[in-house]
Amino acid sequence: MHWIVYIRSGDADWRQHFFSPSWYFEDRVVLQGNLLQQLTPEEQLGVFKGLMKDSTPTQTKSFCLSKMSTEQFEEVIKEEPLNVFIALFNWPLHLQFQEMTDRFFLLLSKKDFLCFLFDVILEKMELNSMDSDYVYLLNELWNKCPDNFKKYMDNSGVSNILKNTLKHVNNK
Repeated sequence: MHWIVYIRSGDADWRQHFFSPSWYFEDRVVLQGNLLQQLTPEEQLGVFKGLMKDSTPTQTKSFCLSKMSTEQFEEVIKEEPLNVFIALFNWPLHLQFQEMTDRFFLLLSKKDFLCFLFDVILEKMELNSMDSDYVYLLNELWNKCPDNFKKYMDNSGVSNILKNTLKHVNNK
């Protein structure tokens, strides 16, 4: 509703109009526009941190990652490693995901790893977009996976579901 007030105000310079940071969370179109670029790096970081929370759509998170500076990215990945890796797993950032697999197991817990697998597999299957690039990335990640993470998954009671899903996807 802030935009209605703004339009009615007739302000020539929209940068002089105050937009609360929560406004950026409400509308992805605003995020993709020019307003984000007008914020200070600290204000941008606040917006990025807020948008990396669970309820934000993955594609919006991916977009935010593509707009972050290296410093902002490092700050955000410390606070939200699971959501950052899920967003990195999506096109067009999946190549950056591949470059970061060495950091993956340093930043995520075993439980987060299990959540990551569920999230990306279910999302890709739901969107019917589990192509060979994603299968390759998952297999590469699994091959780098420490034994204690694999054991955790095996003991979770859902390992058969995940393994069968990956096997099914690999056979397509």
